[in-house]
Amino acid sequence: MKALILAAGLGKRLRPLTDSIPKSLIRFGNREAIFHVLEKLRDAGINHVGVNLHHLWKDIVRFFATTSELADFSFYFSYEENLLGTGGAIINCRDFLLDDDFIVINSDIYSELDLKKLIAFHNEKGSSLTLAFKPGRQPTDLKIDSAFHITEFAEKNFRPDSSVQGGIYTGISVWKKEVISTNLKSLAKGKYYEFSEDIILPLLREGTDIFGYPHYDFWMDFGTPENLKRLQYHFKKK
Repeated sequence: MKALILAAGLGKRLRPLTDSIPKSLIRFGNREAIFHVLEKLRDAGINHVGVNLHHLWKDIVRFFATTSELADFSFYFSYEENLLGTGGAIINCRDFLLDDDFIVINSDIYSELDLKKLIAFHNEKGSSLTLAFKPGRQPTDLKIDSAFHITEFAEKNFRPDSSVQGGIYTGISVWKKEVISTNLKSLAKGKYYEFSEDIILPLLREGTDIFGYPHYDFWMDFGTPENLKRLQYHFKKK
């Protein structure tokens, strides 16, 4: 299995910190954010990793090249002259992702999820695509039925009824390679695509099996100064 780490974002909400530091290289727990992601991938036995790049991209490449603890990884870099969105980043890496199933994970999150359990769930369900979600969080952007099928996904606040549960997408997903080679083959590389509108919703409309995996472990999107402080406090407690 391979992985794609999304690391191209500008980190606007964290300025002025991210004017000089890529968001993926912000430190907490005595390590860079992207190093924490790579440790989780290593624990799951994944060391073939793609990374999309844009903002301060040379700093990220230099970090990989000079960090001896990452010698067991092989990296594929996808530079975006213009930001392509989450969906566009995945499509732009199609050549790298075609030959194996893969995980996509944001670099601006910290998660203590066991990726091996996520992958096992994905395989047991025979899922084409599995999204890890935090149950009951607001604003809700996912609806999941009792069999863990995702029935709706959009970047808006849902009100789940009694027949479904709701949650937020955590920025962690597992994909069968056929989704890229078959279901999404008409999408062109180098174009901007939204994750929900251009990728997930069309797959749901065509009946693709997309499952939600409940993420009960600690998770934090550190894209705001407030959340970054909460994450740093989490490590101080540990």
